[in-house]
Amino acid sequence: MKKTIFGCLGAAAVAFALHFTMAHVQAGLFSSCNPCDEVACNPCDEATCDPCDAACGPRAGQWNFGGWIEAGFYANQYGRRNIYSNYEFAGKHNLVLPLDNAVANNAYPGNYRRLNNVALSDPQMNQAWIFVERTLNTRRGLNFGGRVDFLYGTDGRFTQSDGLEFRSLSDSWAVRRENSWGQGDYFASFAQIYGEVGFNNVSVKAGKFLSPMGSNSIMSPERFFYSLTHAFAAMPVTHTGVIGTWSPSKNFSAFGGWVNGEDRTFYNNDGTEGADNAALFGVEYALNKRVNLAYTALIGKSKNGAGRTEFDVDYFVHSFVVNAKLNKRWDYTFEWTLRNEKENRDPAYRYCGGAYGINQELVYRLNSRWAVGGRAEWMHLYGNYGDYFGEGFYGAPDIYAVVFGANWTPNKWLTVKPEVRYDWTDPKEATVFDNYTRHKQFSGGVSAIVKF
Repeated sequence: MKKTIFGCLGAAAVAFALHFTMAHVQAGLFSSCNPCDEVACNPCDEATCDPCDAACGPRAGQWNFGGWIEAGFYANQYGRRNIYSNYEFAGKHNLVLPLDNAVANNAYPGNYRRLNNVALSDPQMNQAWIFVERTLNTRRGLNFGGRVDFLYGTDGRFTQSDGLEFRSLSDSWAVRRENSWGQGDYFASFAQIYGEVGFNNVSVKAGKFLSPMGSNSIMSPERFFYSLTHAFAAMPVTHTGVIGTWSPSKNFSAFGGWVNGEDRTFYNNDGTEGADNAALFGVEYALNKRVNLAYTALIGKSKNGAGRTEFDVDYFVHSFVVNAKLNKRWDYTFEWTLRNEKENRDPAYRYCGGAYGINQELVYRLNSRWAVGGRAEWMHLYGNYGDYFGEGFYGAPDIYAVVFGANWTPNKWLTVKPEVRYDWTDPKEATVFDNYTRHKQFSGGVSAIVKF
């Protein structure tokens, strides 16, 4: 406990020192920068402000360095960790990384079966994130760029890839911990490491990069709420592969290419080298200056079969996101996600299932420093994903979550995010909280993000 607290305080002190020693400070979400001298003005919105203002971030064709540190506290009414598990060890609540039972019981879809980015109920440093990048300039013919992101913290496990930061030789998370970049609750990863080449409105990216799917970003400054959504659990976090993008106008862009499945480089769970071939593609279209639509899909075949090499698994994942700026103060986000998986083997033993749901977020900007928001989410699990969703439960449960939060940004480099959250399942027999004994849970916490 003391080590965690002092670790967070030390990380914050380092961040403050970096802030005062660096001349360039990037503006973040809801920053106090207001070149238009308007209340609740977004300085990077072409509709109201000058998008070329230095406060809007790095300019194309230049090398840039930056990062942030996020530390906070999150707890629930039962005093347990904020993640599904019924493991007990040495009289303490759950193992160091309490995900083994969720994986074994298929209690949640996706490679990581994760509910929340704040798994601990103690003070923690979620992210110490550093990046260096050179952005493409689409107006200068042939040019090159790239980006490297390094992450350390309790969120580091989300961006680890099989074959780079760990080698998953079995389905056991205990084995993964012994073979990964990390110790205890803290993990390290190269969240992104890729190169780019562009020519006018066409570009090609190769390497490891964050998934474009869904509305929630693992980068904490790019989302309003401290906690993540249930939909995030069904989406991949990283991909390794080659993606091409075509942007014929400011309102439309399309991308597509090959990736090695989800959250992996070139290594399979059975310990062999290889690839899980998948197609990743999508389109983004701005209806006008206030409404933006984005559709992304991933279609692939996994060779390892979640650690079982005698068969393949076909999967299809997609997301549809609508971002609408209702006016200068109101922002609305609608997200529809779906995931489906099916094993290619004897139907009598075939594993298949998936999840789909809707997430909605509404944010109101009180002024240039304060914003409040709410999130409502529903997720339905079907097929084998509903099995063992709680002790002795077989079925297709629905999961609901409601979150209320705020953002306070007193200056360009600090954002504080308090929130309260309520989760519940239907039917009540789907008990996933408090050591698989309850179907509902109150939780909440607060984090601080220092950008440099």
